[in-house]
Amino acid sequence: MSSKYLGKRFDIHTGGIDLATVHHTNEVAQSECGFDVSPWVNFWVHNEFLDFGGEKMSKSKGNVRSLDDLIDRGYDALAFRYFILQAHYRQQQTFTPEAMDAAQTGYTRLVKAVVAVRDVAGEGDPAAQAPYREKFRAALADDLNAPKAMAVVWEVARNDSLADVDRRDLLLAFDEVLGLDLANAKIEEAEAESDPRIDALVAERDEARKNKDFATADRIRDELTAEGITIVDSPDGSKWSRSG
Repeated sequence: MSSKYLGKRFDIHTGGIDLATVHHTNEVAQSECGFDVSPWVNFWVHNEFLDFGGEKMSKSKGNVRSLDDLIDRGYDALAFRYFILQAHYRQQQTFTPEAMDAAQTGYTRLVKAVVAVRDVAGEGDPAAQAPYREKFRAALADDLNAPKAMAVVWEVARNDSLADVDRRDLLLAFDEVLGLDLANAKIEEAEAESDPRIDALVAERDEARKNKDFATADRIRDELTAEGITIVDSPDGSKWSRSG
């Protein structure tokens, strides 16, 4: 199959770490003899196992998980890719619900950072971008060190000294390698909770603030705070949520 699609020699062959000592050595022996080439493959990439509480995932153990399972539980499928990128491919990772929650949070924050600069106009400064591009390439050249590459991504995302256009160019360029779909990803806004009584009180407080009646505004805020309601003021009006 490999020779049909890739020819008698090709660059990269991947597989699980369990295939390295027997299966792949047999492949090398057979292919190099059969095609009279050496080396048959230039680079071998063997990934470590994903650990499920000390067990290998297998049908016999009944612990097989799929992306559909994660999606059904409310995770973004690309949050799992983000989870995988947090470890080197030769490092064993442990899969837990808590780890996926953290990955979902991290991916969402990264998407928000990209969305904030993705549509800015103008051309970036190649000189300002060059050090970060070099650091990202160096991480990939270091045996595909994904965690180190992700550290560069976050360094750019959080760097307020970089112009928005430069952060845009860098983050989208990095994602051509990472495959997190940052060019198209969207932030799903949670549907705001509604309660007619609280909505009316918040509207009354907004009106009081508009009229500089701060005593009334403070009284309403204190009453709602006592009920476990948090109010966030913004130029577009006040929004509320239940604490916790």
